[in-house]
Amino acid sequence: MADKENIKLRQENMDETQNPKQEKVHEKAKCTLMILTGAIMVVAVVLVSWCDVTKRSKSCDLKEAVEYLRLNFTVSCKYGNSKENIKEIWEIGISTLVLDFVFLFLSLILFMIPGERQRKGYIACYTVLAIQSFVLVCLLFLRYNSIVDFKATKTETDYGEMKSAMIQSLRDNFTSDVISIKASTSDLWNNFFLKYDCCAVNQVTSTTNDFDTTPWCTTSGSCQQTNSVIPKSCCKAYTIDDYNEAPASCHADVQAGTYRDSCFSRVKMLDDFAITDHQIDVIATITLTLGILKVGEFILAFGIALGVARNCKKTEKYKTQ
Repeated sequence: MADKENIKLRQENMDETQNPKQEKVHEKAKCTLMILTGAIMVVAVVLVSWCDVTKRSKSCDLKEAVEYLRLNFTVSCKYGNSKENIKEIWEIGISTLVLDFVFLFLSLILFMIPGERQRKGYIACYTVLAIQSFVLVCLLFLRYNSIVDFKATKTETDYGEMKSAMIQSLRDNFTSDVISIKASTSDLWNNFFLKYDCCAVNQVTSTTNDFDTTPWCTTSGSCQQTNSVIPKSCCKAYTIDDYNEAPASCHADVQAGTYRDSCFSRVKMLDDFAITDHQIDVIATITLTLGILKVGEFILAFGIALGVARNCKKTEKYKTQ
C-alpha cells in the first residue's frame, strides 16, 4: 500500500515539474501562431488586392468588338477563362482575412478569462482554427493548380488572321456611309467607327485607302456622288447624332488630324487591358505562399489544441484522485 502511495506521489511530482515546461512550450507556440496569423492576414490582403485588380481587367473587350462586326473569326482571349478562377481565389483570400481576424479577436478575449474556462476556450478556438486552416489549404492548392493549368493552356489571338477578316468584311459589305435602321453589316461598320473611335482597317493616310475597293466606291458609287473618300462617320468629334454634318475637309479632302485612327490598331489595343502573364505569375506565387503559411498555421493550431486538451485531462484526473 505504501509503495503505491509513493509511486503516485512521484508521478504527481513529475507531472508538476513537467507542467511548467509544457506551459512555456505552449506559450511560445501561441506567440508563434499569433505572428504567423498576422503574416497570413498581410499576405491575404496582398492576394485580395491583386485579384481585385485582375478581376476588373477587360480581358474580353477584344472579343466583344470582333463579335460586334460579325466577323468570321474566333477571338481567343488570353486568360479570359481564368477570371472565374481568380474570383474564387479572391473569395478564399477574403475568407482567410475574416476567419483569422475572428481567431485573433477570440484569442484576446480568452486571454482575459482565467482558469479552466480559458483552457477549454483555447481547445475550441484552436481546434476550429485547425479545421478552417486545413480546408483553406486544400482550396488554395487546388486554385494554385488551376492557375498553373490555365497558364499552360493559354491561347493567343492571331492578329494577322483577324486583320484579314476585318478587311474582307469591309470590302464585301460596306455599301453606304449613311446609318439606317436595317442593321446591315454596312451599318455595323459605321456604328463601329463611332463606337470605337476609329476608321477603316488600315490607317488612312491619303485619298487612297481601304474604302476604294468597297461596294460604296465601286458597285454603288455613292462615295463619288457625295465627293467622299472616307465615310462621314470616320470624322473626329462627331457622333451618331451629328456625323452627317462632318466637313468636307475630313471626308472629302482627308486633311490630317480630322479623321480617326485605324480600327485594327484600336481593336488590337483592347487586348492591352487583358490579364497579363505578370498578373497570373504574381497571383500564383501569392496563392502558393498563403497555402504554405496556412499549412504552418494548421500544424501549430492542431498541436496547441492537442497539448492543452492533454493538460486538461491530466488536471481532471488528479482532481478525481
